[in-house]
Amino acid sequence: MKIKFSLLLLAVVLIVPTITQAHGYRARVDVANWRLSMSRLECRLWQAVPTYGEAVFSYRAGDEQRFFLKSKKSIESKGEVNVESIPPSWRPRNQNRFLASRSNDLGSMPVRFDDQLANRLLAELEDGMFPSITHGGWYDGHDITIDVSAVNFGDAYRDYVNCVADLLPANFEQLNRSAFLFATDHYRLTPIMAKHVATIAEYVLEDSDVGHIYVDGHTDSKGRRGHNWELSRKRGASVKDALVQAGVDESMISMRYHGEGTPILTNKTSSNRSHNRRVVVVMDKI
Repeated sequence: MKIKFSLLLLAVVLIVPTITQAHGYRARVDVANWRLSMSRLECRLWQAVPTYGEAVFSYRAGDEQRFFLKSKKSIESKGEVNVESIPPSWRPRNQNRFLASRSNDLGSMPVRFDDQLANRLLAELEDGMFPSITHGGWYDGHDITIDVSAVNFGDAYRDYVNCVADLLPANFEQLNRSAFLFATDHYRLTPIMAKHVATIAEYVLEDSDVGHIYVDGHTDSKGRRGHNWELSRKRGASVKDALVQAGVDESMISMRYHGEGTPILTNKTSSNRSHNRRVVVVMDKI
């Protein structure tokens, strides 16, 4: 009899489903607000989600748009991210729209979407819908649902779009250590080079964290050593002068010239030598 009872108890335990705990977070309609941080380096549009953290759209210069959730508390449970768009209570005739499904990350940024899905979320918000994102929570068997409110979205979104249209064409990582390659015995900038130098200058004028710029001129091993020293100086000076003419404070720039002394490749082939005839621009941040 005891054996039968134990087997029956085991069977009951096996058929009882695991209970998943869940928490939902959302800004109240009367306090929901969209905030903007705008510059030519990055445009950021975000909404505070009480207790949870933030829902953020971010567009950096030279990059693609991103959407992410930033949690105040580290997410420790790997789970499935389900994204829906739900109508507000005052639009009951609208239907829920399924948008995407994928796995969440761990840590303080459990949900990160690329440009395509970020744009879809913006379109849903512009349509007055509320994106709803469910992901794994703070421990196994725990889920979190974040509802992003479309209340007060319109004006902030228009400013965000205008900010994106005015972003610089490149960011720090893309511009730092820019290399300008010169033809044999040449030191003047081509139009393409001059345009790139102007982009660097434009970035420096926007980013107050850039404290200093190093301009390093180089040559290949062809020609006399003294000639190469002077040629590397002229190459560096052409880039430095273009930066100054574009508005960069000359005191921020250190120009150095190395002749043929610091090749990045051996000078044994014409292809290698073309990479050694260069000026490199390095930006240091404070």
